Amino acid sequence: MTEKEGEKEREESKTFNEEFEVVIAIPEARKPGLVLPEDKMKELIELLDSLGWDKRTLQRYVNHALRLRKLEKEYHKTYTTLVRDYEKLSREEVKTRYAIQQLIEKRKKIEEDLKLYMEQYNITLETTKKIISILEELKKNGLDLEDLNRATKFLKNLKDQKYDADKIILYVSKCEDLSLELDKINRELLEARESLHKIIQERENLDNLLKEEYGLIDGLKNLKNDIERLSTERDSILSELSRYREEVEKLRKEIEELINIKFDINEVNRLLQEKRGELEDLKKKVEALKHELSELIGVEASTKEILSRHRELLGKVEMLEKDIMNKESLIDLLDGEMAAAYSILKLLQDPEGGAIEDLELLSQHIQKLIKVKKGEAIAQKPLEPYFLERVRKTLIDLIMPYLKKDFVPRWVFERVEKELKLLSEKKIALEEEIASLRRSIDEKSRMETSRPVEDKKIEAQSILTAVSSEGATVELKTIAEGKKARMTCIYCREQTIVNLPFESELEELSSKNWKLRFKCGKCNKTYDIPADIILKKIRGE
Repeated sequence: MTEKEGEKEREESKTFNEEFEVVIAIPEARKPGLVLPEDKMKELIELLDSLGWDKRTLQRYVNHALRLRKLEKEYHKTYTTLVRDYEKLSREEVKTRYAIQQLIEKRKKIEEDLKLYMEQYNITLETTKKIISILEELKKNGLDLEDLNRATKFLKNLKDQKYDADKIILYVSKCEDLSLELDKINRELLEARESLHKIIQERENLDNLLKEEYGLIDGLKNLKNDIERLSTERDSILSELSRYREEVEKLRKEIEELINIKFDINEVNRLLQEKRGELEDLKKKVEALKHELSELIGVEASTKEILSRHRELLGKVEMLEKDIMNKESLIDLLDGEMAAAYSILKLLQDPEGGAIEDLELLSQHIQKLIKVKKGEAIAQKPLEPYFLERVRKTLIDLIMPYLKKDFVPRWVFERVEKELKLLSEKKIALEEEIASLRRSIDEKSRMETSRPVEDKKIEAQSILTAVSSEGATVELKTIAEGKKARMTCIYCREQTIVNLPFESELEELSSKNWKLRFKCGKCNKTYDIPADIILKKIRGE
């Protein structure tokens, strides 16, 4: 009985404890995290479903989105405008390629026509050269065209009488050669007789001289021995003189070395004193630079913005200068090629009457081409299609007037003249463009120091407020905590950096159909911007 009662008491105490169990709930610490709206979470989940919850594809998608965002920030354009610009550029590329192909085909046709014209011109030139060479040969032999006509008539008569003209001419030429050889032999015979007579006279004269001078041979032998003895004495004296000269030269070199050593020691002392003075000056300059550097370290961050803006402007100025230099080099190249083509045309027209300057220009141009072919010089880059067309038209304008009467119709030449006028107008426009680019470079170089200060003033004075549909203005709540954006005034086109409110406040304003009113600090003009547009710009839509 006692055991049963003890078990009942234990069960009752257990049920009693279970009914009055105390549970202490410890609140979890809230993590300050990103709170997204439900619609955004749904869109994110749908996106992950479409990607198949694959980590790699998600990372690739995020990387592409970040690149797109970077491009939008860099060029200040949306994704749609970038795609539109790319499509526009691709269409323009197709058009330019088609135009280049057409120009190449036209160039080939013109080259073929020019080749035909030059072949005909070369044929006529060869015939004229042959005629000129025949006339020169006739003049050298003292003949003219009448003699040539008489000779042709004589040969014709011989052929009519059935004589072999070649044999007759051969016999006549042989007879003439034999008569000339006979005359030559007679002349040589006379010359040999005269030379024999002269030799006999000279022999007689020599015999007489030998008889007279035979007694002087002994005296000549004595003189010869004296001359040999004197020559040996002279050689010994010269050897002694050379030895003395060498000793004097050695002494002179030793003296010069001693003098130079003394001079070098004095110069080293003087240089040491100068270098010590320069070292002290450099120490003073280093101290001054350290002092200036300590002052510059305390400058505000605004100087960094000024320097970055200054670098950007300098980069733009350098790009413009490079464009100007490229255009000027192209103009110089075209002028040189036009001068060479003009000199070639002058030589083709009048080979004997060409000027020395034209020949020099042509030789310089040919030397450049030879160096390029040998690899001694760098080949020039091919010109752009516009400049190729320009060169083609100028060459046509130079060559066509001289071939106009024989080969080219009149309307072709007139068309080329019109194209030349257009080219001159384009050249003037290009020169004006270069001058305007130089003026813009000068203006930017003058404004590069004052421009960042003006931007800071504009940023401080510009105002962004909210405007209701009824026209009431309200200050934005989160404008001091939002992102910064660069806005361009539609009136004065000046860029201003302003603070934007949070996206939540912008969504609230767009739901109420409110707008944002922007007041420019430069021109003090205001205009309204819908809140939806700013939201799309922030989200990159």
